[in-house]
Amino acid sequence: MPTLDFEAETSFEVPAALKKQPAQEPQIRVNHEYNPFHNESIRTSSKSNMGKTVNSNASLNAIGFGNSDAEDWSDFYPIEEESEEEPAAPQELDLDIEIERKPTLLAGNYIFTPLKDGLMSIHARRAMERVIYDEMMEQFIVSPIPSQGLLFPYEHKIDLHLMDLWQSHQRMLNQIGIRYEMADEMVQITSIPSVLQDENVDQFLAELDLQLSNNEIEKGELAHACILSVARASSNKKNLVKDTEGAHQIIEQLFRCAEHQYSPSGRPILKKISFEQIEKLN
Repeated sequence: MPTLDFEAETSFEVPAALKKQPAQEPQIRVNHEYNPFHNESIRTSSKSNMGKTVNSNASLNAIGFGNSDAEDWSDFYPIEEESEEEPAAPQELDLDIEIERKPTLLAGNYIFTPLKDGLMSIHARRAMERVIYDEMMEQFIVSPIPSQGLLFPYEHKIDLHLMDLWQSHQRMLNQIGIRYEMADEMVQITSIPSVLQDENVDQFLAELDLQLSNNEIEKGELAHACILSVARASSNKKNLVKDTEGAHQIIEQLFRCAEHQYSPSGRPILKKISFEQIEKLN
């Protein structure tokens, strides 16, 4: 049965024919003229120089770390010199997304501002709807939406079906800034979202009743729908844009929104009017 001998000596085993020969120091033989950057020198001079020794500086040259000129390195990889030309001027931003205080023309709910090739019309009410909705959604994700207390409770009369809906969604409504107490066929509202004005409360409550009773809205999307009702009612103000300064503020707030082309209701906010279209009006 074969066995393994773990106590065998670890020294090298020298053949019997070589035991009496004197040991010779090994020598390093290199090619003096080897250049890794020139393929021809490898083929033509490899045989004639294998018998020579090389000093430390030559060996560095042989592997590319000695004294070499720029031509050698250019054969190894291309060297791109830095251009001394001045960098090109940044391309001018498209005016659709450029926030710049330009002369504006106010006409009802519309703000007109000049473009290179015409005018841009901005629907101010829809723009504010987008701004308010985005701000409220961002707030709603992290904490309850700020509310303002009413000096006198607002009495909102509803039927028994809506009473059940208001009661079952009370926690969610508290999160968006609405606080109230339930009474016989009546909701006594004590606080409303701080963005709402007294003149918009009736419109907001009418839309809120529709959202709560809409069976097609999933429970997870109901909060978004209710916040949209707040944004829609809050943006429905008389004299929303009073002066040029107010118009600039709306434009700046709008273009800070990720989506500034359309309102949360899906209606367009911006519209281009070219000079050709303006000329056709005459």
